[in-house]
Amino acid sequence: MKKLSPLLFLALMTVSSVTLASSINSMSKAEVEKTFIDKTFTSIAVSRLNSNPTDNTFVGTLDSKGNIMGKFVNKPSSAPQTDTGVYKINNDGSMYITWKNWEGGKEMCVKFYNTKNDYLAMGCDNEFHTAFPKNAFQSGDQLNSQK
Repeated sequence: MKKLSPLLFLALMTVSSVTLASSINSMSKAEVEKTFIDKTFTSIAVSRLNSNPTDNTFVGTLDSKGNIMGKFVNKPSSAPQTDTGVYKINNDGSMYITWKNWEGGKEMCVKFYNTKNDYLAMGCDNEFHTAFPKNAFQSGDQLNSQK
């Protein structure tokens, strides 16, 4: 059996993003807060960094004061391995994140979708970002506790 490469998977998810976004509802503000705040979450090994696909695992955490911290398991060649920033969650559940370094420091918008086994992260433009398996969530800020 041949393995599907992470970049091919990302390409397939990008193509199907419009269909997915129109067939299920994004999570509400309350659902996003309950799921992500004061937790550490780990993605599958497919993510986007600076609007480009990367076969790297992302680990992130949000605090209740609007701060976000993220880390890639492997250092990207074109960006720092870790970054911090701020986030806000709108009433419709969309999350706006501004990283200090990643994404050129520009605000990005993400919506989350709750599926059976994963939380999908999609850009507000319906571009696939990554998926967070539900079994890859931990309570609290595990990133800062590892220092």
